[in-house]
Amino acid sequence: MACIILEELEAPRRHRFILYTIFPDFSLNSDHTPNLSLSSSRLSPPPSPIVSENFYFEMIVASGLIGEIPSSFSNLKALSSLSLGDNYLNGTIPLSLSNLKELSYLDLHGNYLNGTIPSSLSNLKELSYLDLHWNHLSGPIPASLGNLTKVTQIFLESNYFTGHIPSSLSHLKDLNVIDLSYNKFEGSILVFLGNLTKVTDIMLQDNNFTGQIPSSLSNLKYLNFIDLSYNKFEGSIPVSFGNLTKVTDIMLQDNNFTGQIPSSLSNLKYLNFIDLSYNKFEGSIPVSFGNLTRVTDIMLQYNNFTDQIPSSLSNLKDLTFIDFSHNNFGGTVGSDEDPIIY
Repeated sequence: MACIILEELEAPRRHRFILYTIFPDFSLNSDHTPNLSLSSSRLSPPPSPIVSENFYFEMIVASGLIGEIPSSFSNLKALSSLSLGDNYLNGTIPLSLSNLKELSYLDLHGNYLNGTIPSSLSNLKELSYLDLHWNHLSGPIPASLGNLTKVTQIFLESNYFTGHIPSSLSHLKDLNVIDLSYNKFEGSILVFLGNLTKVTDIMLQDNNFTGQIPSSLSNLKYLNFIDLSYNKFEGSIPVSFGNLTKVTDIMLQDNNFTGQIPSSLSNLKYLNFIDLSYNKFEGSIPVSFGNLTRVTDIMLQYNNFTDQIPSSLSNLKDLTFIDFSHNNFGGTVGSDEDPIIY
């Protein structure tokens, strides 16, 4: 057996977690090792001998791997966690991964995987975490992913995905985090996103989305973070955004938004960061913005704002960065001896 134990770590329950350097003639009695880590192995291709159906691994964590993901991983029927992130893996996502019926955690991020997301991944009924970001994947999101009803986090950012967000994702009632940023998605944000009432973080930046922000997003009572920047959205900010009372960060910069800032945003008592820059907003800053006492950063540059800067902004004691440049503001913030004029 070519197996060198590098380090043994504590793990929950009765399981051991052991870091190994594995060689191709590796063999091991799996009854003693339910969790396996291939650390800094630099194996090319990844060692298929570890994936005999006689093994009973519940967790695999590997680094330094080169080549394609072995389709024989599907033999590990009891596998609940497969973490192959930050490797040198290429090729496509094997269709056979859909045979891992107990899999709840799938992390393939930071590789060179190409092709599309297999629609058969929808067979992973126990999956709660899906991370495919920083690859070379393309094509649309399969509508069948809407069958992953236990999923709580989806990370697809920094790929080459295209098409529309499938409405079937409305079935993901336990979803907390969705990151589709830095792709080539298009179309509008579907109203159904407002039905995902457990969502805390939405990242859609740097795509080709169009249309208006659906007012249904105001149903997301637990939303903390929303980034819609660097798209082609238009229209105004819905007044109902003022109902997002837990939100801390709003990024809407580099779109085609118009209209005025709704005064209802002053209800966002936990707001730290707001960026509305590089749009076509107009009118004045609501006086009630002075109630946003936790805000640290306000970016409104490159819009069409006019009128006076409200003196109420001097109440923002935590404010560390403010950019009102390239507008038509006038007036002062604070005393007459400390004017800010734009």
